[in-house]
Amino acid sequence: MPTLLAAALALALLAPGSVQENRAEVVRARFVVAHAAGNAETVRELWRENEDLVLVTVDADLEAGLAAWEAAREDPPVAGIEELFARARWGAELGSEVTGRPIFAEYAAAFSGWNDAQREAFRAGQAAHREARRMLKDEDHEGALAAARACRDRALPLGDWWGAAMGYAAEGEALRHLGRRAEATAALAQARLIYHDLALRGSELRCLEALVEELVRLREYRRALPAAEACAALAGAVSGEEAAERARRHVDQCRRALELLESDG
Repeated sequence: MPTLLAAALALALLAPGSVQENRAEVVRARFVVAHAAGNAETVRELWRENEDLVLVTVDADLEAGLAAWEAAREDPPVAGIEELFARARWGAELGSEVTGRPIFAEYAAAFSGWNDAQREAFRAGQAAHREARRMLKDEDHEGALAAARACRDRALPLGDWWGAAMGYAAEGEALRHLGRRAEATAALAQARLIYHDLALRGSELRCLEALVEELVRLREYRRALPAAEACAALAGAVSGEEAAERARRHVDQCRRALELLESDG
């Protein structure tokens, strides 16, 4: 999309009433306007205030570039695609600079550098994730596990960290349903760590909640305690008091269990 047109559309999103309706749209609009003006400091401040929106903001350009290639594979608009990719890399690099999270710049660099086969593999990974979610809903847990691992295995070699986290999370959920608790904790912990690096707090919280539950069931209280403490802190910021209280109960349970173990020892 030409820079001036993108800026005009972005300014339209800043009309009265839109700011409170959708923070992500407002952040995206401010990012596009700042890029058009070459104002890196505005974007730095934007990321300081909205760390959780760095990824989704730059990913909009990455996905738009990929969609433009898919719509005209025989004669893709190379210049327009590169303009989108360059803006994404610029925003991601500033995000990594401000937040200290190198994963933003790594993700944008990887995505924008894929060849045709890698782009196809990325879409196949997304399709595998959708299939895993569908199978989980249908309670086909073995099928969901296979699809989730296919998603993960396609994403990791591409540097598609978001896709890898989604694959690991679905894998962990499928393993939980299959009663394979230790394996589930491995997948959930991987997903949680990647989501944390990506600053996707809602997704991180869901993985933490599941991870804590499985660790408690396995009586791995020493490992469960810091996870439960992190879960309580994150839930209070993201999900509300009910989720935070649920996590605090796990914290108390782990502390009591550890006290008993220490007294018995």
